[in-house]
Amino acid sequence: MKLELKNIKYAEWASQETACYDANLYVGGQPFAFVSNDGHGGADRVDRDPRFKGIWSETLEEAEQYCREAYKFKGYKGTWHNGNLEIACGALLGAHLDRKHYKKLLRQVCFLTEEGELLSFPKRVKPEPSIYDTIREARDDLKNVTFLNELSFDDAVSKIKSVEV
Repeated sequence: MKLELKNIKYAEWASQETACYDANLYVGGQPFAFVSNDGHGGADRVDRDPRFKGIWSETLEEAEQYCREAYKFKGYKGTWHNGNLEIACGALLGAHLDRKHYKKLLRQVCFLTEEGELLSFPKRVKPEPSIYDTIREARDDLKNVTFLNELSFDDAVSKIKSVEV
């Protein structure tokens, strides 16, 4: 079963105890529900999407059953807890926000030092294909560095995450 959030509207300024957001939840590639949270610590709201074709309560139960295993998490003292649709939506929202953050970061020329430090050039230096060779020629200390912008997005993100604390 594939769960996706689309048309995400996130309000960081209104997020207090929980994330304030609205989104469309797709199950198996089909519109299923509207999910939202007002950001004040309550549970997510899940409302039927009128575009959904099928028996909504059955699909909801199937999605919940899927989330129990797919979104299990380790809690206090190492005990495992079953996931649910709300935890799944939170994880999908978090992944969306991470992706957005890294896309913004990679609009700058970024690289990792040999010590594992993430550095970037000022925003006025745009990540164009010819800039990397120019930088390598101009700076001896950057001759053997791998610029994250030269990697695929997923590879760049995994390299960044490997050095983040």
